Amino acid sequence: MAAIPIPACPSDVTMAPDEPLKALCHKCRGEMIYVTSLPHPRSPEKMMRTTFVCRACNQTRNYSLSIPMAEAYAAASAPKRAS
Repeated sequence: MAAIPIPACPSDVTMAPDEPLKALCHKCRGEMIYVTSLPHPRSPEKMMRTTFVCRACNQTRNYSLSIPMAEAYAAASAPKRAS
């Protein structure tokens, strides 16, 4: 059985340190909205199952992210408090 080649990550997917934290839909490339993070069923001490929704595609997307990355998305999408 021949090995399946894994495509290289395109350079436009990497994030600059000053770039805002956002997840892009792989189908329409629109910005997705963070919904929730739950402990990953197979590795709850290391990973979170993170859910986003793409309003343009009307679909949810689940990603397995490290705990610090999932917490960063949660903090970035938290409602802003009025001063």
